[in-house]
Amino acid sequence: MRPLQNSKGTTLVELMVSITLLTILSLAAISLLAPCARAYITVQQQSRAQTLADALVENLRLELESAVGEMRFAEASETDSNMVYETLVKPDNARPAQGTALEYSVFPNHVVMLDAGAVRELTQKVSDTETKTVLSEADAAKKQGYLHMRYFRDSQTVTEAKNGFAYAYTDIYAKGAYMNMKIGNIAFYARGWEQNEDQTVTRLTSLTVVITIVSEKDQTVLCTQKAIIPLPGKPVYSAGPLLKDATE
Repeated sequence: MRPLQNSKGTTLVELMVSITLLTILSLAAISLLAPCARAYITVQQQSRAQTLADALVENLRLELESAVGEMRFAEASETDSNMVYETLVKPDNARPAQGTALEYSVFPNHVVMLDAGAVRELTQKVSDTETKTVLSEADAAKKQGYLHMRYFRDSQTVTEAKNGFAYAYTDIYAKGAYMNMKIGNIAFYARGWEQNEDQTVTRLTSLTVVITIVSEKDQTVLCTQKAIIPLPGKPVYSAGPLLKDATE
């Protein structure tokens, strides 16, 4: 058999050069692929955020079909208390036609506070002298950024409120369905209304809701959804000048 003419093999220098070239090519490929991967993740997050916003709007639409009494626009903040019920019907106190929360009555005898802001401890009145905790302060703090409803009830009628104790609390969309996202901001605006002949009563026929969805991790804005929600029950607007959608 004829021996090989060159059996020297690969030298250490050649191996190092090969590794260096391979590293450079790999880094170049990663630098090209990384922006594409980040863009894909961003688009995916935005798509999920849009799906979440659509679902929340649909839930709002369904819930507000039952608003048949009175409605006012309020502010959801850390100063909200169980006494928000008593502020629903105050004809002598002007109310704006926009806010971060809705307070509305559902006959025969309860009021709903709907928002995604801070919630404080909620209690239920058991008797004239005793209350029990419906939602602890620690659990309430975890509700920030999720669409929720607080229920208040009067023993007689909505317009004759005697106390403002919440008797129930609920999230109107499952927390697990938020997919590591939250509501960064929510705002309601009066959009459509009608008045009686002597203009003493104003009934809301529709409102605009604007929802901003953010990443739960770093609060990055992923989606802003604006939608018009009809109010088939035509609730009576609780005193104050009506303003058109502030974004128009």
